[in-house]
Amino acid sequence: LFIGGWLHTMMLKILSKM
Repeated sequence: LFIGGWLHTMMLKILSKM
């Protein structure tokens, strides 16, 4: 489950930069 949370965070960071 930790992997899912980390991946979700990465996606949010990428969207924030865009």
